[in-house]
Amino acid sequence: MSDWPDGYVTVNNFRLHYTRTGGDKPPLLLLHGITDQGLCWAEFARSLAADYDVIMADARGHGLSDGDGIELSLDALVDDIAGLIRALDIAPVHVIGHSMGGLTATWLAAYYPELVRSVVLEDPALTIYDRPLEDRLEWAANSRKGAEAARLKSRDEHIATLRQQNPHWSASEVENWADARPNVRADTGSLMASTPKRPWRIVVAYVLCPALLLCPGPAKGITGPDTVDEIISLVPSIQVERFPGAGHCIRRDQPAQYERVVREFLARA
Repeated sequence: MSDWPDGYVTVNNFRLHYTRTGGDKPPLLLLHGITDQGLCWAEFARSLAADYDVIMADARGHGLSDGDGIELSLDALVDDIAGLIRALDIAPVHVIGHSMGGLTATWLAAYYPELVRSVVLEDPALTIYDRPLEDRLEWAANSRKGAEAARLKSRDEHIATLRQQNPHWSASEVENWADARPNVRADTGSLMASTPKRPWRIVVAYVLCPALLLCPGPAKGITGPDTVDEIISLVPSIQVERFPGAGHCIRRDQPAQYERVVREFLARA
């Protein structure tokens, strides 16, 4: 739970939930990964709230947003966030996205450049659609089973599992993620099983705003060295920061370095 105000906006015929630190400051929108929720950013948001009006959105079917059993498509996720930005009148806004949120942020910056001031991509899930369809369908089935099992576990069980898997994470990061797991009501597998209208290599080339790519250690996340080189070739102006030793959740693995790098980027963007 947080002491920040929250609210809902209606976009695409359903209610999208958000939490906001508030204040007359530059707006900063945070987009979470699959099976997370907006308040999974709480620790990071608290560290930036003195300087930014931080908005943490719950993606459809996650957190307190509507979407029981709803299928996830990249186009819908992007349109949802564009609607949120317009409803809150915060454009142009700095956007940070992790994993699925990084995928959403990339498409948002390319399709709605007037809404985005800058974009930070934390190990974005760009290359998931490079995998063969049969592999993606298998992943989708496993994701659905995992989400169903997660809803049956208690909060204490989630915390124990996460602490064992990630002993270096702070207690609040573990608890925030544990709180998110039972709230995932979307068909998480549908995102992997679907195919975007345009390949990521075409979309990335249209990201024209200031951009920062945050990369995990080799073989520890989604964005490997070859993908980084390809992104640089498509967006020569992109800033790339590598976090050796970090996994897919960079801000949870190396929070101090993560905050420093992001703060420096935002100050220039």
